[in-house]
Amino acid sequence: MLAPPVQPPPGYAGPYALPPGWQAWPAGPAPTPPTELRYVPGQPIPGGYHHESLIRRGLVLAGAIVGGSMYAISFSVAANSPASEDGWLLVPVLGPFLDLGARGRRCTGECFDDAGARAALTLDGIVQLTGAALVLGGLFARREVLVRDDAALVQGRPAFASLQVAPTTLGHQGYGLAALGWF
Repeated sequence: MLAPPVQPPPGYAGPYALPPGWQAWPAGPAPTPPTELRYVPGQPIPGGYHHESLIRRGLVLAGAIVGGSMYAISFSVAANSPASEDGWLLVPVLGPFLDLGARGRRCTGECFDDAGARAALTLDGIVQLTGAALVLGGLFARREVLVRDDAALVQGRPAFASLQVAPTTLGHQGYGLAALGWF
């Protein structure tokens, strides 16, 4: 047989009660709503938001880094190579494949002197092509979101990338341009 629960004495608020007038959490501004919400076609758009179609910046940035770094290497090789067919490397994305086609077959017997260069050109072309595909995918496979109407300013600064170029002094007598930006 169980005993009935014990009732606390009148006025007892429990072991974790706060003194009168105290708050459990410090008072402060209300939390801000999210800058972006998922867009569901056919659903009403909540007040304070509007629909936007945005590029996928991560894909564009990744593609630019991957393809651009490999193109920089190709450009360096083209600028310093004595072989005339390496001039094709100045063409982005297609340059390595055009270089492979321009090389032709130089030797009649067993020839291994060009095998390493051909492998490097093939890898270079594939990586540049992958970078270009990522950039194009990021530009054309857009994402549909709901953006807060006041999202142009988040925490007192622009929500999107900003770049400012202004004249400035350099040293005591020099003048030039300064670029200031963030993203």
